[in-house]
Amino acid sequence: MADALRVSDAGLQVLAAHCEPISAELVAAAPLPRVGLPIQATSGAVGAAHAAVGGAITALARRVQTSAVKSAMAGAKDSLLAGT
Repeated sequence: MADALRVSDAGLQVLAAHCEPISAELVAAAPLPRVGLPIQATSGAVGAAHAAVGGAITALARRVQTSAVKSAMAGAKDSLLAGT
C-alpha cells in the first residue's frame, strides 16, 4: 500500500498565497529590450539571450501560477469534503 500524503487546507492556502506574488515578481522581471542594430553580432547575441531569459521567466511564472491554482483548488475541495 502506498503512503498517503496528508495536507491541511490551511497549508494549501498558504502555499497558494505564497505562489501568487512569486509569479507576479517573475513576470515583472522581464529583461530589457536589446540595444543596437540587430546586424551587430553582440547586439544579436544579447537580443537572443534576452529572448531566452524572457521565455524561461514566462515558463517559470506559469508553473508557479499553476501551483498556486492547484493548491487553492485542492484546499477548497478538502474543505468541502470535510464539511460533508
